[in-house]
Amino acid sequence: MRRHGAGKLDLIVPTLKNLEAIARFATASDLMAAAAAAEVPAILPRITVEGEGVRIVLPGDPPTRRPPAYRRRALPGPAATARPSASRKARRCLTL
Repeated sequence: MRRHGAGKLDLIVPTLKNLEAIARFATASDLMAAAAAAEVPAILPRITVEGEGVRIVLPGDPPTRRPPAYRRRALPGPAATARPSASRKARRCLTL
């Protein structure tokens, strides 16, 4: 983590957050004891089809009818000529 902080090592966010979470333990035994005693809540995301995109909804997320900005098309594209059956297939896969 020191190397990451000094800009000498790239870490992706999940790895960094896991390292931060376990850094507070002095030994592996302390970590394992805390892990055995911890309750881990189940977080069950839902996938919703909204417009031309999909959205992953986590418990506690506010409801919305618009897909996130990064999913909206900035320019007209092939979606206007896309086969309608592709959308139905995507919805069917998301509900399995």
